[in-house]
Amino acid sequence: MEHLSNVILRSHSILTLFDRDRFQLEYFDRSVIAVSTAVDLSTEAGQTLFILMVYGLRRLSPEDLGLRTVVKDSLKLCTDYESTAKRLEEKGIWDWRRMFRNRRMTIENVEYTLKDIVFRQPGLIGRSTCVVAARRSTDNKHFVVKFSCPARTRATEMELIQKARVCAESDEEHAWVLSHLPNMVASKDVVIAKGSVQARMRDFLDSAVYADEKKYYYEDRCLRICVSEELFPITDLTSQRKIAQVFLDILQTHKWLYDFPKILHRDLSMSNIMFREDELGHVFGVPNDLDLASLLSELESGTSGSTSLRRTGTPPFMALDLQNPHKLQVRHLYRHDLESLFYVLLMLVCRHDFTRKKKRALVLREKPPVQRLVRLRAILVGPQKDQGRLLPGHQRRLYQSSNRPRI
Repeated sequence: MEHLSNVILRSHSILTLFDRDRFQLEYFDRSVIAVSTAVDLSTEAGQTLFILMVYGLRRLSPEDLGLRTVVKDSLKLCTDYESTAKRLEEKGIWDWRRMFRNRRMTIENVEYTLKDIVFRQPGLIGRSTCVVAARRSTDNKHFVVKFSCPARTRATEMELIQKARVCAESDEEHAWVLSHLPNMVASKDVVIAKGSVQARMRDFLDSAVYADEKKYYYEDRCLRICVSEELFPITDLTSQRKIAQVFLDILQTHKWLYDFPKILHRDLSMSNIMFREDELGHVFGVPNDLDLASLLSELESGTSGSTSLRRTGTPPFMALDLQNPHKLQVRHLYRHDLESLFYVLLMLVCRHDFTRKKKRALVLREKPPVQRLVRLRAILVGPQKDQGRLLPGHQRRLYQSSNRPRI
């Protein structure tokens, strides 16, 4: 778990599990978990196989062992990680958020200096998103770098943002939305190299014949690196008026994305509702993280490029219809995103106090844990009935032409 949670450092992990006189080889790479049969070390054949395994692992290159080199000196960081963490923990100063501090990386011929980790998603299967604060070396400007492992066939976040920006710039009536779109400056994909351990595992699983005659589908993932403008979470705000303005902006921008560039966000959550602030102190809500967004035309035709075998999204904020195990084929609709936005508002007012502090403006309350709030959500909303699809013509026009409604 710790290895694969560091998406910047590892593409996959190969481990050996010992149980008395038996051992198993285990392989993890965010798309599959493969475990070998147990080998008995008390037999001559088992001992020979163990020696061959050690010899084979010793011959693997750092890349075949799963170590990435997208960050300078990352190999040294991997080899020294455990010893450094232990030494600093003993001194009481170890913090995993600082592990990439002052490390450098280059993307599109521009060098960035990484700072603290802003967000990290632990997990064995999935995108394992990691967001790191950074500064551009040329002008010392603040940015954030997002590392994730989405399905290779999915449209990139930068492509969707550029499509929305082109649509907004094509008509003065839509120019207002430019202040509410993420500003991404660079994007890069690192794909599985031909002949690598991951590629051989994928080919093996694709060609394998299983006892139940079913076929295993290996989800081909890539490391996606995105550099974007620094935005701020809604929990940094203390003014109720500004928080209300951000929610209104998010609602209008989300509706505009649906109506004009025909993009559905599909992952509205507390961590994805961000804002930027201008020199006059005005806040502008920005729906961030379009990793799971899709074009409506692709959703309707079933060619969205998503090959995920599991429900994607942030469970505490996902619509109930999408979490129903008996409705796995339910298509993500506009109203599902609105339901997620309601849960964000519910979580915000139930979990935060509007008190000012130095580092975090909205302070988490002690009483209602998230588990109780999830149950509260089910009680408040109740069983979901099929409300049908909300078409653009049936919805109220929330946004106005050039003057953005302000609170």
